[in-house]
Amino acid sequence: MTTTKTDEAKAALEKGDFDKAMGLVEAALSEQPDDPSARELYAITHLARAIRLSDKAREARRTDLLRREIDYDQEFHDVPEVARTFDEAIAAIEDVLRVDPAHWKARML
Repeated sequence: MTTTKTDEAKAALEKGDFDKAMGLVEAALSEQPDDPSARELYAITHLARAIRLSDKAREARRTDLLRREIDYDQEFHDVPEVARTFDEAIAAIEDVLRVDPAHWKARML
């Protein structure tokens, strides 16, 4: 039995090597874009990345608001670093929706 990139990605996830798994998932999907298991694993890993980036962006915003002493009811603009973090999170969500437009969790984010 041959090992696929998807299998290797799953093994990397089980070992806790998220970065390696992401690279393998990217390769698996580019090699076999119609493979349902590659598409599913791509959606799962990119959703996890999107959630992590969203949390990071919210925390960066909270920290910046405290640093600038801006109340929550006051209008503000994000500093470029915070805006970039939100852009990365949105891009990760869009990656999920690209392979699964109906993915309900990604659509909720």
